Amino acid sequence: VAAHDVAAPFAMPFFTNSAMDGFAVRSAELSAALPVSLPIAGTIAAGMTQIPELRPGTVLRIFTGAPLPAGADAVVPVEGVRQDDASATFIQPARPGDNVRAAGGEQPKGAALLRRGAPIAPHHVGLLAANGIGRVEVIERPRVGVFSTGDELVSRGQGAGKGAGRQPGQIYDSNRPALLALARAHGARVTNLGVIRDNPAILHAVIAEAADNFDLLLTSGAVSMGERDFLRDALTAAGGDIAAWRVAVKPGKPVMFGRVG
Repeated sequence: VAAHDVAAPFAMPFFTNSAMDGFAVRSAELSAALPVSLPIAGTIAAGMTQIPELRPGTVLRIFTGAPLPAGADAVVPVEGVRQDDASATFIQPARPGDNVRAAGGEQPKGAALLRRGAPIAPHHVGLLAANGIGRVEVIERPRVGVFSTGDELVSRGQGAGKGAGRQPGQIYDSNRPALLALARAHGARVTNLGVIRDNPAILHAVIAEAADNFDLLLTSGAVSMGERDFLRDALTAAGGDIAAWRVAVKPGKPVMFGRVG
């Protein structure tokens, strides 16, 4: 997740270039009745840094991505040309700007490449790389600890229908696996803290230790008003504050939010 806005350091494309394999031309020279034959004065390939100027009455062979030479205002693709080693015969006309990618035409300098808070997706990586950006500052993935509470809970069985480990009066813990999966799906670094028994001292110790190791604790159970609902007292005993308790939903009213440290 991006920690800051990232702006384009350059306009793109960096330079005016050809969008096709073909011939760089002066479009006005192809305004006469076609076909028109002109001598080929050279070749410009992608990656060349020394670019010849297009002289009047000539054309230059050019490849996709190659810089457009001074004097040229259009590119005629190879499909519109009959050629030999020395000359090119044009069978289609050209207008200024045909098959040319103008410098800065895709992105102005200062354009937003990435917004603060945006998850960095593969297309962002490509966009940043195209702008010569190899590293950006990110927000650390949250560390999330997840546990359930309750003496009635056992971990799920090791096979369909086998019921491994469940005694009469007990149920399988389903909330913790769901919370673990949800937290992982949203990009957190998740630790499974298991099932914590209905014991206030144990709950207090778990919360106190977890507060130093996690950014967020997701817990299930023990926040209602029963005599064995120890989580609220355990939180305050660990130095925490309860920010909110109970929501207007049934079932599910006992929901608690708080902070430790």
